[in-house]
Amino acid sequence: MDLLGRYTHSVDDPSDDEDYDEWVLPVSWIKSVDKTDALRKVGLFANQNAACKLRHPFTLEEAATFFDLT
Repeated sequence: MDLLGRYTHSVDDPSDDEDYDEWVLPVSWIKSVDKTDALRKVGLFANQNAACKLRHPFTLEEAATFFDLT
């Protein structure tokens, strides 16, 4: 989908520091599934953070198999 929203900050914003920068990154989906067909299995890694480095071997193996990745 195209990015359509306007996303601006006030000119007076004192947070002119790169720690306050925000980025929008494009994603090219190789494969997707319906929510009802999602990968669900006991023991998969889960994290409530917006981003994290996935290192959990069981989760990596299950996701690779589920999405038919090499």
